[in-house]
Amino acid sequence: MAIVSGEQLLLCADNLFSDSQYPDLALSTTTCATGYEAYHVATGRRHLLDRYQPDTANVSAYVQVTCNVIRAASLLAIDRESNHLGKQFVLYGSNDGFTTTRTVFDITIPSVPGGTPAGALGCVTDEGAWIKTFTADAFNAWRLWSAAMGAGVTQQIVGAHLGLAWAPSTVCTVEWQDEVLEMAAVEARAPSGWVGRSAPSTGRVGSLIFKPRNEADYAMIRWQMLGLMAHGFPAWLCFGKTDYPQRAMMVEMVPGALDWSLRMDYPYRQLSLAFRESQPVWG
Repeated sequence: MAIVSGEQLLLCADNLFSDSQYPDLALSTTTCATGYEAYHVATGRRHLLDRYQPDTANVSAYVQVTCNVIRAASLLAIDRESNHLGKQFVLYGSNDGFTTTRTVFDITIPSVPGGTPAGALGCVTDEGAWIKTFTADAFNAWRLWSAAMGAGVTQQIVGAHLGLAWAPSTVCTVEWQDEVLEMAAVEARAPSGWVGRSAPSTGRVGSLIFKPRNEADYAMIRWQMLGLMAHGFPAWLCFGKTDYPQRAMMVEMVPGALDWSLRMDYPYRQLSLAFRESQPVWG
């Protein structure tokens, strides 16, 4: 158990690339291979079979989202199954259909785990995802561009996540340790009685307890955690973002494990939320 502040905790459930969160957005690309259209880039499935991919190898490519209003973001993540490590990615923003463009950052992603989300090159997690925070900016269109990747190679982008991250100033208790795991497997039983089971996975689990100090944190709890996580959307959680940034993980709320209640000795409602790692690696 640890008590942390915005110096160590980072959470982002908001995702401008998700047409489930924002049904009125428009996703577009340079080109796309059949079965790997733009909407695959943020479906919430952490699997290479659910990805965006252009239809031509060794060319630059982008995925672009156009919103119906100007929307802010301060975090970009690309999930573990993508072929992004060691490659150049640029994030652009525009408010006039890319007649004029602002470069938010231009980065060659490191090839090995390390770094911090707020660092110049972002953070590569232990399982190969990449997370980068930046000074919050707002546009009605955002473009994630990647350079050509070499002969015979196409971009394969899984789980792009672009949104407004939250580093709370609130008092927060985090109950989580590396050795606290949830063992899971898929079991099937044939009519004849034979039992089969998939390889087990060990998902990291824990809980978050928030005591908001101000209206801003109160509003972010209501939006990010009650409005998004409690409705099934996954979030990137980086606990120890300075000391142990490579432990960042995608998490989801444990169904029914949420307490949003008012205590008589505190002016705001307090939140207790149990989480588990979203779609951990099997085997």
